[in-house]
Amino acid sequence: MIILTATMIVGLITIVALIVMTFMRTGERTSGTVIEGNIALPEGQSAQAFTRGTGWNAIVTRDEEGVERILITDSETGDLRQSFEIK
Repeated sequence: MIILTATMIVGLITIVALIVMTFMRTGERTSGTVIEGNIALPEGQSAQAFTRGTGWNAIVTRDEEGVERILITDSETGDLRQSFEIK
């Protein structure tokens, strides 16, 4: 009976430790987005999301008033191709 109890306690501690380590590692991975190249955002806008396609990048931005936009840029030059306001 003592061996079973000790085994269950060690197993529970192991599961909790694995969950904690997983969340800590996930936090490190999502703490900042690394985007290759140099993408300049318009003044007053901050990046919310980033998607890479074939030959293009899409950046979701939010300005100081809370208006969100999708900016489509060329992946090689960084030039703005299109801009959409999200309503």
